Amino acid sequence: MAVGTAKTLEKLMSFFVSLMGFIFILTMILVGPNYIEVFNGFIPTNIPEGSGVNIIALIGTTLIGINILMHATTTAEKWQGSEHLEDANFDIYFNVGIGTIITFAIVITSGTVLYGSGTTVDTPLVFSQMLEPVLGSYAKIIGNVGIAAAGLSSAIATPLILKTVLARLFRWEANGTKARITGGSAVIFGSIFAAIGTNPTQMIVFASAISGLFLPIVAILIMIAANNKKLLQEYRNNIFQNILGGIATLITLALGINSLLNFFENLTSL
Repeated sequence: MAVGTAKTLEKLMSFFVSLMGFIFILTMILVGPNYIEVFNGFIPTNIPEGSGVNIIALIGTTLIGINILMHATTTAEKWQGSEHLEDANFDIYFNVGIGTIITFAIVITSGTVLYGSGTTVDTPLVFSQMLEPVLGSYAKIIGNVGIAAAGLSSAIATPLILKTVLARLFRWEANGTKARITGGSAVIFGSIFAAIGTNPTQMIVFASAISGLFLPIVAILIMIAANNKKLLQEYRNNIFQNILGGIATLITLALGINSLLNFFENLTSL
């Protein structure tokens, strides 16, 4: 197994995401949320003031634009030809579904143990600490393993994704010096911020919000490619798929614009 390849990344991500998913789903079940209120929460009645950045960050950390590009790369390496289309579709539905379930589990668990408690979330470890009344001595073990798996899945994936995607974009040698420096820069950048004592929660929200802001651009490009008759022929999007894709793109675009407007409004008020 060659280090730094898309196949390596796929195997590592499968392990960490599986571990993370198991931990967070188990935790959600153990904290015993009010499922009636959970289902009612799927129908948004209002968006709290100032929550735009957190909403776009949540979307950005669930559907990460660069991960979509990386998935296209790994898919191209794994399958070629229309005979593999069914397998490729299953792979997409399964991976996106797992990611969505993990996000639901984290949000539901956090809402159950944190909402109304007055706790300020200034470190990811708050998640483990708030589980103690429910899980007792197992709270730190379960919570910290989940957080570690989430962190490692990003720490390992980001440099490899950055290296692979930019190497493809600029036609560099996949494991050449330029590609390796690019991947290593992500590690150095993150290490510097960690070393100078930057608030990890703010870093996570900021990075996820940036990802969310770029997501509409990736979504628009995907919609253009998915409707390219010359490229996809009979496999291009149908009307129903275009409606769903258009709605999703408009929602992320509206949230992104709202976050930017709030950012500039707060900037001018300083």
